Amino acid sequence: MLIEETIGYLRARLGVRLHELSIAGLRIGIHLTAVVLSDGSAGVCSTTLPQPGPKPREGRDYGRFSPLNIRGIGLDELLETSGGSRLKAPLRLAVINALSAGLLEHTGHKVLENTDPISLLDLSRPRHIAMVGAFHSYIPVLLSAGQHLSVVELDKSALAPEYASLYVPAGQESAVISKADAVIFTGMTLANHSLDRLLTLTKAVQELLVAGPSAGVVPDVLFSRGVHMIGATRITDPGRLLDLVAEGGSGYHLFRYCAQKITILPPDGFP
Repeated sequence: MLIEETIGYLRARLGVRLHELSIAGLRIGIHLTAVVLSDGSAGVCSTTLPQPGPKPREGRDYGRFSPLNIRGIGLDELLETSGGSRLKAPLRLAVINALSAGLLEHTGHKVLENTDPISLLDLSRPRHIAMVGAFHSYIPVLLSAGQHLSVVELDKSALAPEYASLYVPAGQESAVISKADAVIFTGMTLANHSLDRLLTLTKAVQELLVAGPSAGVVPDVLFSRGVHMIGATRITDPGRLLDLVAEGGSGYHLFRYCAQKITILPPDGFP
């Protein structure tokens, strides 16, 4: 899986330094999950927590990854497995993004600052673009450029009423992706572990873009799977990030208060 391969890459690149790092600060908000590591690096991802449901007394979780037990946990233990507490999955991805941020400048990839990857897509002529996950800021841009857009979503209500005609129910994405000239995956597909399967539906001739707060993983594994560019988030103020997430901040708040948009390209650029 993408996440497991990325963890393997991080272990190989960081070596013994990984053993020295721990979680110094964290916030799990209604929209975002954020961590600050003991070296000051920070990462963020979308919060994806299943509904807990009623728990019998004997099934209540007071373990290592339950509230008030997380801070100070070594990263080796967190990255070791995806099982355990329901809090662990978003924490794990936020930590991966924090570790990736520290390595990015040393990977040889091109990093374009203050750049949204949608500005690099060829919108000069009408094409069919498939979006997996409703990326609300992209929809009006693509439609105003005359693109034929389809949006795959689990819930139709995620789209504003004026965009309801773009909706494609989850489960029908294969037909939509196969016809598209370009495919945009939101970072949520990384957070919910669906990106592995979705990338198997794409073709070599398509432009593939992954973007969003969860997409800050070190890019090597994504590029090896055919992704052409990544829209990621560079945290510029870790302390403010934690405050923002604690107060219910969403992805768009990040760029006003504590982050910068970056676009990551392979060393040889975008085809």
